[in-house]
Amino acid sequence: MLKWILGGVLVLAVVLGGTCWYGYNQVIAGGDTAEVVMASTQERVFASLVNTDSMAAWMETTDISPPGRDLVPGDTLRVRGTLRMRGEIGTKVDGAADMQWVIRDIQAPSLIVMEMVDDSVGRAVMSRRDEISVRNDSVVVRSTFSSELMDSVRTAEADSSRVAGSVIGGVQKLMVGGARMMTQAQLEQLKARVEAP
Repeated sequence: MLKWILGGVLVLAVVLGGTCWYGYNQVIAGGDTAEVVMASTQERVFASLVNTDSMAAWMETTDISPPGRDLVPGDTLRVRGTLRMRGEIGTKVDGAADMQWVIRDIQAPSLIVMEMVDDSVGRAVMSRRDEISVRNDSVVVRSTFSSELMDSVRTAEADSSRVAGSVIGGVQKLMVGGARMMTQAQLEQLKARVEAP
């Protein structure tokens, strides 16, 4: 009987480990760039990416400040993502994640560069570069992510421990992959908005 129980636990552990490995590979498989092609003008897409009221409309699950104007370099864009879940007994759980993006560069109508800043670390955690270009009769938005902070931490840890460097590298890939997936979904929402009749 004990062999059956241990065998079942082993099978469960292998299935769980395989599922986690599959999920990790799905997140990191897309690399560091989200790209969406839109049937619109470059100016309209750019305006949708720099105007906070427009951003609040197509980024459905966020509360964006400062409201009502176009972003300029030096602005801090505060994005509040909300999570709402209902429990089995009818209780509602609200959660929120604040992200602060500092606008570093804007070159109308083709480039927006911003950095996600974490107050506890005191420096940029991740960078995002949005390039808006024209391809034939469409507009292409490419959002590329990088994490200089994680690169520097991984380099420092790799000097002291190979395992620590590998773990931090995996965390960096997850962080960049997750940001890419979230941005891909948001850009698809923007596409639906600008292509709507």
